[in-house]
Amino acid sequence: MSIRPLFDEIRLVQKNHPSPRLGLYLGLSNQDSEFIKRDSLANAAYLLGSGLLLLVVILTVTVSISLAFGATITGYHFPVSVAGAVLGIIAFGRRLRLNTPKINGCAVAFVVLVAAAIGVSLYFFDISFDGQNYHQEGILRLTSGWNPYYQSLVGEYPGYASGDGVLEKRGLFKGHLLTHYAKGPWLQGSAIVSATRRIETAKTTNLLLLSASWLLALSLLLRVAKLPRYLTFSFATLAAFNPVSTCQALSHYVDGQLSSLMLILLVAMLMSALHLGLFATGVAALSILLLVNVKFTGVVYAAVLIAAFGVTVFLLSGPRAAMTRSGGLLLGYLFGVLLIGFNPYLTNTLNHGNPFYPLAGDRKVDILTVINRPRAFENMNRLQALGHSVFSASGYGELRPKLPFSVTSQRELWTFTGGDTRLGGWGPLFSGLTVLGALGLIAVLLSSDNRALKYGTVACVISLLATVLVNPEPWWARFTPQLWLVPLAIFLACYLSGISHLRKLAMISLLVTFVNIVLVAVPYVKGNISKTSKVRHELHTLQSAQNHHLYVYFDSFVASRARLSEAGLEYTRVHSLGNLPCSSPLVLAGSYNNVKYCMHAN
Repeated sequence: MSIRPLFDEIRLVQKNHPSPRLGLYLGLSNQDSEFIKRDSLANAAYLLGSGLLLLVVILTVTVSISLAFGATITGYHFPVSVAGAVLGIIAFGRRLRLNTPKINGCAVAFVVLVAAAIGVSLYFFDISFDGQNYHQEGILRLTSGWNPYYQSLVGEYPGYASGDGVLEKRGLFKGHLLTHYAKGPWLQGSAIVSATRRIETAKTTNLLLLSASWLLALSLLLRVAKLPRYLTFSFATLAAFNPVSTCQALSHYVDGQLSSLMLILLVAMLMSALHLGLFATGVAALSILLLVNVKFTGVVYAAVLIAAFGVTVFLLSGPRAAMTRSGGLLLGYLFGVLLIGFNPYLTNTLNHGNPFYPLAGDRKVDILTVINRPRAFENMNRLQALGHSVFSASGYGELRPKLPFSVTSQRELWTFTGGDTRLGGWGPLFSGLTVLGALGLIAVLLSSDNRALKYGTVACVISLLATVLVNPEPWWARFTPQLWLVPLAIFLACYLSGISHLRKLAMISLLVTFVNIVLVAVPYVKGNISKTSKVRHELHTLQSAQNHHLYVYFDSFVASRARLSEAGLEYTRVHSLGNLPCSSPLVLAGSYNNVKYCMHAN
């Protein structure tokens, strides 16, 4: 069966019945009254989610402009950005034709969400390894005046990249990571920290983008009249609170941001392609601007999705619409890479011949096979490694195959407390969800008569898998968090098919997905509460020590100086473990045996 007649039919419907009639044809509503009723709530969610996204964009752009002109990051960047986002919400709300009370309600909700995100971030200490190793350090250096547009930190951190010397032996030091890595989350975090004077508040943007992804997904799903209200909220929640976003929300890791931005981009692209949201192409372009500056893989993922979007719009609406809307996304892409991402992408290319240096190019340092990739994957291609990871017990290095829908031990669940689970990192039940997703896709293709649903589902699955498999290391969940959306998209298609047995499969699958999230989130939150309490108790103990002076050896966790300083502790830093004035130094809680200290009587 040719796909061409389907798109010819869709274009005909689109020509004769402008939005939202195209959405009605595709099964997005079953009656005008329901569409209009839900459209009001959908627009409110769309407005609030776009406002949160806009705040992060304004932060990133204003800080980048300041650095480009040689200025420093100040405490004014954050409040000015908040004010700008509020004004944006008011203006956008009027364009959406929301009444004044709803616009004001969205503005108030925006401020409340921002304040809550700051409060949650401030309460929890980041107990992740990379967060304490170099993400916090990048933020602290920016707040203290470092300008990556003009200054390099290479050579300033001898012996401080991995903590065990493995990377240093290959010529990679912390200064390389800070100078050459993408800096979007650091720019945002440094502006917030400059205003609050608390390093932990830099995590705020993780929670803001997580909230934005949920609201925008909810906005799209609220337009699907075939979905009961409880399923609308369920699908949006499960899509946004995927294991990677959930397990990095309270840390300075950046993969959770990448995951949230991928979901925002996909939602905005769907809304743009189907004419379901005002300025949806602009929302997609803004998410791309941020996505390419989260980490190197964001550049590649965005390129793949822009290409998929262009093909989809071409088939739906013709070449002119494809050029116009894809051109808007491409502008966001180029602005993000060439201007906001001047450092690292242009500086890396000019100085080292590759935008992704030091992880690619002739002088790359392979940090994966050296210390991260499990030995079992040495002779596997990327697809084999991905399959083995999905069907492995969740863990850090040991490949332990297991049956789908099983949880091997309590140990498997507690691996999610650190936010960087290597194998099976999409949750202990994701292998079972993969099986259910495969069965659901086959069933939709064989049972459904809705060609738009079938082709749309296949296109979505192929696009997502393309972004996963373009990564040479897709087995690591935080490198490919978007894999989580593949079975979820299939379950949505199963329900929308209207076929009884497929809807039952969708409901069972959603229940398993919910349990999977709970099994990930509960250990993560409990672990962070426990470790935060230990850190806070230890800091209080040090504060109460009278007539003693604190000597500290930070090893690779040099950013922990902020934790001590913010607690009001005076200390002397030593640069080698042997210089500590005691034979049995203590280890600072949550520091992975890196930060050691002694209390010496005055």
